[in-house]
Amino acid sequence: MWGLQYFVNQKHKMHPNIKGVKGYVECSTEEKLEVRTALYSDIKIIDSFIQENPQKLSIESLDIISK
Repeated sequence: MWGLQYFVNQKHKMHPNIKGVKGYVECSTEEKLEVRTALYSDIKIIDSFIQENPQKLSIESLDIISK
């Protein structure tokens, strides 16, 4: 989930100060809430995440995300 949310953050250019998934994990709850809100308002971004697979996830993990 963190990788997907970090991807949303990057695509929407919400918090450019957050660098990497680890930086996202450590960011504030308020920042995460903004990113999650953006994710749920644009759920098609999940398809982009799956296609780009920036975290190099396995096919099995991508299948779980797609559901």
